Amino acid sequence: MPLCVLTYLLWDALFMASSGTGKDLGDPRSLGASLDVGLSDHHLLQWSVAAARSSPSVEVMQTRPWRKLDVSQLRSVLSSSVLCQPVTWPNDIDEMAALYDRELGVLLDQLIPLQETTRRLRPSDRWFDAECRAAKRQTRQCERVYASAGRRLNRALLRNSTSSESTDAATARVAAAKSAWYEQRRAYRQLRQRKCTAFWVDKVESERSHPSKLESVDELFGRERTSACSTLSAETLNSFFIEKVCKVRATTSSASPPTFSPVRVGVSFPQFSAIGVDDVVSSVYKLPDKSSASDPLPTYIFKQVIDLLAPSACRRVVQSIVGCWSFPRHLQECIHYTGAEEARTQLCRRQLFPI
Repeated sequence: MPLCVLTYLLWDALFMASSGTGKDLGDPRSLGASLDVGLSDHHLLQWSVAAARSSPSVEVMQTRPWRKLDVSQLRSVLSSSVLCQPVTWPNDIDEMAALYDRELGVLLDQLIPLQETTRRLRPSDRWFDAECRAAKRQTRQCERVYASAGRRLNRALLRNSTSSESTDAATARVAAAKSAWYEQRRAYRQLRQRKCTAFWVDKVESERSHPSKLESVDELFGRERTSACSTLSAETLNSFFIEKVCKVRATTSSASPPTFSPVRVGVSFPQFSAIGVDDVVSSVYKLPDKSSASDPLPTYIFKQVIDLLAPSACRRVVQSIVGCWSFPRHLQECIHYTGAEEARTQLCRRQLFPI
């Protein structure tokens, strides 16, 4: 860091990683040293700073490139698979669900095989709500439109097969897509800034009467997020809910008995009506375009092939009802989280939330 001593000060910073032979923070000289570098009236100020970076947390996942999936080709292979052949379907609900997952997985492996991807774990901020997610998706969509327009223009220029008018039109489309992307990205960043500012201002104002809740910096910045606890068992989860139900019953034991209103004349509910394929199709179309990692197909793709998969889905629903509302065993999973970090070693069952 050169320092002009006589007339005026000029600062220029140079940051370098430690080579292992420099001073450590325990050395008194690390607080600062002035070295004469023999360059006019300039000196060098040198000191050490602890700036070690921790390695990021990464996760290796297996995903499918859903954007490369040709839905028409998927419909073709589905129509000739056992999922569209009712005579081959088993009568057991567990076997039927396993057949659905297995056959669909085989077909997808032929069209879009699984790929290993590495992603950095970044927990979402509290203020990042549905509006922010929608703006983020729109921003990425504008970016993809701009990139696609640029690639088409480059291919056209390399082939030299387009006229000057079409080239000018393609260039104008690229410029318009770029402008739309920049504008949407600017709006997305401004939205994030507003959401973040409003969230923390509201939190500080709401907790102003409880200063103890603002003492923890980790809690203030949302770093107290809990992670999954692997020490909990099914028996512990079951006993927690049994105890919770018993406490509710004990609390309401002195309440007055419930009252019932007589049913209207001519109204009866003797049995459930049969579920048909049309009921399954209409129910699927009403679903939001949200998917889980355990879903064989994303919801938006599932809606495009539901007319082919509706009979098998209807069979699974009927088998579940006939089997006293049984649920496929391989889908019976429970993820539980604890509300305290110390519950990793000592379970605090009162803070258990099933998801």
